[in-house]
Amino acid sequence: MRKLHLNNPQNLTIEDLNKIKRETSYKLRRRVQAVILVMKGRQAKQIAEYLDISEQTIRKYVAYFNEGGVEKLLHVSKKPGRPPRLTNEQKEEVKEVLKKSPSEVGFSTHTTWNCKTLAAYIHDTYGIKYTSDGVWRMLLKMDFRYNRPTYVLAKADPEKQKAFQDELEELKKNLTECEILLYVDASHIRDYQGLQRAWFPKGEQKKIKTYGHHAKVTLYGALNYYTGKVFCVNYDKIDAEKFKDFLEKLVSHFLKDDISKIYIVLDNARVHHAKLLKDFLDEHKDHLFLKFLPPYSPNLNCIEELWKWLKNTAIYNRFHKNASEIQKSVDSFLEEIKCCSEDVKKRLCV
Repeated sequence: MRKLHLNNPQNLTIEDLNKIKRETSYKLRRRVQAVILVMKGRQAKQIAEYLDISEQTIRKYVAYFNEGGVEKLLHVSKKPGRPPRLTNEQKEEVKEVLKKSPSEVGFSTHTTWNCKTLAAYIHDTYGIKYTSDGVWRMLLKMDFRYNRPTYVLAKADPEKQKAFQDELEELKKNLTECEILLYVDASHIRDYQGLQRAWFPKGEQKKIKTYGHHAKVTLYGALNYYTGKVFCVNYDKIDAEKFKDFLEKLVSHFLKDDISKIYIVLDNARVHHAKLLKDFLDEHKDHLFLKFLPPYSPNLNCIEELWKWLKNTAIYNRFHKNASEIQKSVDSFLEEIKCCSEDVKKRLCV
């Protein structure tokens, strides 16, 4: 094995090199230490094992030292510069572009941006090349996330929704301990609600049995905005009589324990405006107040998210033989969330 040889053009001693090592950066100390060990007569293999680097690297450090002393040994040549990237100003322009579809900005016929399409747009517009992975990382740093859009009813009136939200916020601020706010809605829980994505072994697809018929469970529910507690009643169908019965049960359940007023947020379903409710509502006009949502505004009813949660958790990807089994799944879910009303509140009442 070829022995390491030092020219030591500056006639430095081990003590000199130790002083230099203490004063240099952590990343470069190993270079100086390698030279010190050579001065002490160590072999390249021994030094490589001690410093956990290759023998080739040791010989390279010695060559640097022989050629130009400590200055050459500690010199770090600059690596080739990174390929150019978008400036902050250009990134702001890209943010604005992403608010529209590719077709809307005249780039392609695509209706949705993906990383490949955006990389092509950036190259065409700014002359800067990005890989799809590079675009993905850039978008994450720009605080973008890859998710699904959600539907908003086209007939909804934004001004009416805003006015309702403002009115409701004012109500929430002024509620006393003797008053409660409930979000009410009816839902049909069907056995064919749908399938959802889940983790399965590669190449395998879970098969969910079905009889092809449409068994269902129907219920009315009320979500207490301030406690996160849920009150539900099952019915065979939804009509004005059933809604009246549900209101009666709400009054019986909540008008106690010093609660004197109940405010109910609900949609404009026909049964909620039925004439047969008039006498009951007149009788309870001092402590029961219905706050109707603007038309086409299910997004403003917190309990809508409860139904989605229930279906995702207890119904989807599961075989139910009949309505009785659906009911068991529903009851199991409702029983489970009873003991975690604070979590329900954080998830739904925002």
